[in-house]
Amino acid sequence: MHGEVVIPATEAGQESARVLRWLKQDGERVTKGEPLIEVETDKVTVEVEAPASGTLTGVTAAAGEDVPVGTTVARIVAEDDSAAVAPPERVLASPRARRLAAEAGIDLAALSGAAERAIIRSRDIAAAAGEQLPYRSVPLEGVRRRVAERLTASYREAPQVALRRAVDATRLVDAVSAAREAGAAASPLAVIAAAVAGSLQRHPRLNAHFVADEIREFDHVGLGVAVALADGLIVPVVHDADQKDTITLAGEIDALADRARAGTLSPSDMRGSTFSISNLGMFAVDDFTPILNPPEVAILAIGSVRTLPADVAGQVALRPTLSLTLVVDHRAVDGAVAAAFLTELVAGIESGEALR
Repeated sequence: MHGEVVIPATEAGQESARVLRWLKQDGERVTKGEPLIEVETDKVTVEVEAPASGTLTGVTAAAGEDVPVGTTVARIVAEDDSAAVAPPERVLASPRARRLAAEAGIDLAALSGAAERAIIRSRDIAAAAGEQLPYRSVPLEGVRRRVAERLTASYREAPQVALRRAVDATRLVDAVSAAREAGAAASPLAVIAAAVAGSLQRHPRLNAHFVADEIREFDHVGLGVAVALADGLIVPVVHDADQKDTITLAGEIDALADRARAGTLSPSDMRGSTFSISNLGMFAVDDFTPILNPPEVAILAIGSVRTLPADVAGQVALRPTLSLTLVVDHRAVDGAVAAAFLTELVAGIESGEALR
């Protein structure tokens, strides 16, 4: 008996995944459930486990190669299985190298790397073509490439409208300070996340997806929280955020960010987002315009807290102030609907009523 090692789909609409590395080698004994291969999608890195016990054979995908979902990339052959299949001989090359080779009319099989079964890269094609590049080429690969694809699709498909509000953050800062003095982990992001989740319950049109000319409003809030990585952006999800208080949200947001940076997010950490938050306040960015995370119809950007002059009961006074920018998909959300949500959110933060 044998089992097939298949590239899995970890999210809706996924077409391919990139092979990061093999944890077991061709011809090595493996045990059912043992991690065999690390693959990367546009959102998460996952391990593919052995579907059976036996000998790994027939490996057909090299590290760095993009493989369509559902493709069999190896087999597990039991000791009593006489139908073991030897791995087919093939030229291993990155997608960019294959494209450049086709444009230059270069036979990949004729390159020295092919005979050694080393993966051929774009630099090998440039060398074969006798090119002297006066610049350093940085291939758009991995998370960076997938982020670029998603952002391009977002701008192309959704007419995006941005609304901005300055917020008196006095009570926000006080709430964070009080929580920390009580020994609880808290941050402006977590406090705002709690306020957002509560407001979305009363404004379901923003807690929605736009899919195939249909608006899908959700009963509960799956809050996507953008996390910056060295080579891109990833958006893990706090599930049922509307059912959790600020301290719980703070803990879950921190845990998700830690797992994102360590590359240990699970597929469930990446699914179910209905509204996203992007925070650059910790980088002293005053305000910015985020890009929608399809199929969501809204995203909120949080800027840094600054001390600015404000009108307080007819008098000029210094107040901690931050900027919120709400971007919506105009196909699903009208400007008045977006403004009503943002107005309630700001009022709740400034009065302290939404800070739970």
